[in-house]
Amino acid sequence: MSVPLFVYDLIIAGILLLLLIVLIVNRIKQLPLKPIAAVLIVIALGIYFGRDHLPYPLGLPINNFYISHHNAVFDSYQKFGATRRIPIANHYGNSFYVDGFAGKKMFYDKERDYYAVMDGIIFTPVTVTRSFHANLTWAEAEINIGGELVKEFKGMSESFDYTFSPGFHHVKIRISNVSVTPIKAFFRMTAHQPITPDSEVKQALAPLITEETNLFYTYGAGQKNLRLPASAAPTVVFLRSGDSVPADWDLANCAAAGLKAIIYSGVGNSVKTDADGVMILRVKDIPEAAGLPNLAECHDAAPVGLLCHNGPEKIERLNSKIKEFTGRRLTGFTPIGTIESIDLPEIVLDTARYDALAETIAQIAAAEIAIKKRHENPYYDQDPQAWKTLLHVTEEQIPQNRFRAFYLRLQEPEKVVHTEIVPRIAIKYSNKRKFHNLKPEFFMALWIGDFDFETETTQDLTLAISWAKAKLVIDGETVYAGGDDTTIPYTFSKGKHRIEIEYSNNYGQVDFVFGMQEQPRDVGEKLQTLVAPDTKVYLFGTYGIDRSDHTLDLRLDDSRESVVLFVASYEPIHWNIKNAANLKAVVFNSYNPGSSVTTDHPGIPVFRDQRLNYAGRLMPYCYDGPVVHCESEKAFQQVVRHIVQLTGKRPDGFSSTAEPSFATKRLKKLDELQDLLVPQFVLDQAVYDRIELEMATIKEKSAK
Repeated sequence: MSVPLFVYDLIIAGILLLLLIVLIVNRIKQLPLKPIAAVLIVIALGIYFGRDHLPYPLGLPINNFYISHHNAVFDSYQKFGATRRIPIANHYGNSFYVDGFAGKKMFYDKERDYYAVMDGIIFTPVTVTRSFHANLTWAEAEINIGGELVKEFKGMSESFDYTFSPGFHHVKIRISNVSVTPIKAFFRMTAHQPITPDSEVKQALAPLITEETNLFYTYGAGQKNLRLPASAAPTVVFLRSGDSVPADWDLANCAAAGLKAIIYSGVGNSVKTDADGVMILRVKDIPEAAGLPNLAECHDAAPVGLLCHNGPEKIERLNSKIKEFTGRRLTGFTPIGTIESIDLPEIVLDTARYDALAETIAQIAAAEIAIKKRHENPYYDQDPQAWKTLLHVTEEQIPQNRFRAFYLRLQEPEKVVHTEIVPRIAIKYSNKRKFHNLKPEFFMALWIGDFDFETETTQDLTLAISWAKAKLVIDGETVYAGGDDTTIPYTFSKGKHRIEIEYSNNYGQVDFVFGMQEQPRDVGEKLQTLVAPDTKVYLFGTYGIDRSDHTLDLRLDDSRESVVLFVASYEPIHWNIKNAANLKAVVFNSYNPGSSVTTDHPGIPVFRDQRLNYAGRLMPYCYDGPVVHCESEKAFQQVVRHIVQLTGKRPDGFSSTAEPSFATKRLKKLDELQDLLVPQFVLDQAVYDRIELEMATIKEKSAK
């Protein structure tokens, strides 16, 4: 522990001054003072180099805190307020603020891998009350005074008042993370800040309110220097800070502005003025309004609807509270900004401005109604029999045994942005990947095709829809309409059938698959008859793929042995298996419906196994920390046991969309645009022994 550095600097400066005096006296009087000078030099050097090693609690600062950080390797920043950042380090102060941290150890658990300590001595010659303020996300805190626990904070915004008797008091505050999510927290000690009831605020302001009184409002965080305009009329200022970051308000030109009162809310704020006699009251809540309503700032956030960063309800709620306090509405408004120095008010709220504001609010309300209609029916108020009618689709455009796709924009659904013929329906993209300049949240599509069946055929029709709505129409009849993933057994009679799918996305990513295939056989005893003693059993596992068509191309190696291939995923995948001359069977499954299998050799049996889980790696993905934690710790071992039950054999090879290895960290992602080899990794007895050894090591680390 250490006292503030400037204290040591003053002591050292005093010793050096005394040393100078000794040397001057020694030169004039020729006295034997050299030993004294040597002792002074040793003391100065000892203090300079040993100031961080004074015995506890002598090293604690008085009426301040030494703030230290523990148990983590940091690469991020500690933030003070919203305007200044310094690298995380031990420091002094009455406030502590941290917003996440990232380092080599990215795992935080119940053992509290990270914590901060505020430690100091509070001295007061008289009885005094102090306020402690906290806002904690994924964290908790406790206050110990004189060795006794006086308060625990379990999260969110909270203030606590403590009365100190005359004397010295050892105060120790500990802030700890309590979750795997990085911490976001502040803790601050201030002068006593009681909350004034709203009724008392109204009563206190009543003598100050006239028709000419200026009523200004601003919202902010961190250090805020506010300069008021000169005014002959009285001024009342309302201040609001966010819960997660306190504000230090410093108001200037207060006398010239006729400032009479400051009403503020928030946790941990401080307020200063350059004039005497200003009434300063803290209230429970002044509503937040970071800006005035602006239709240009609103956007269609499907499926939620119209979202406005500064919605009309915020300014209306704020003015309602101001009227409760004063009987009038605001005359000046200053939006939140990142700059420290602001002239109030930035926006004068006169009659003309309020009229313009009312018009903007009416426009936003109309936009909300229009967007609601748009979400309920992509073609607004029209109720067509089918989208193809509105798009004027001709018979010549409809292909045989394939689909013609029409890609549309939600704002102009009657206009085709792009059309193409596709063999199957599978589409996946986000804003990171352009698709005909169609934003995902506004994407719509129509797929239509005629399919011939030589005999009566029952097929599974699978729709993996994600955050969207889809309608499946066969021969003019609606088979499904909704937004849930589903698989529908459907019997097609002999002959031609028209299939139409209307799709309207409601999210920032398009992810849709329509699968149409003969009902796959469930795996059973039939599989065992296909597994000979020399048959190779291979496993391919992955969470999902990034390809927009959901297709993953696999190429079996040139081995002469017969092969049984297990493929499993979380997301739906179309498995396209090449070089399949020796392939005896394929067993597939996916957590989300919509997966399918094709091979370049006909007649290969395909089985579905709903108990087959995916394992995308040989070893689990582990986090370092005081306690080792691993995701999907036994996924590979569980899949192996299941395959042994089905075939009597362990897998002889493993493949994935990431390069297989014994690493418990992130793996190198392979290029999914190329054929992925099966197997990528041979699983012999030595490999299984290595896996067992590595898993035992992980278990041993986890037990510590």
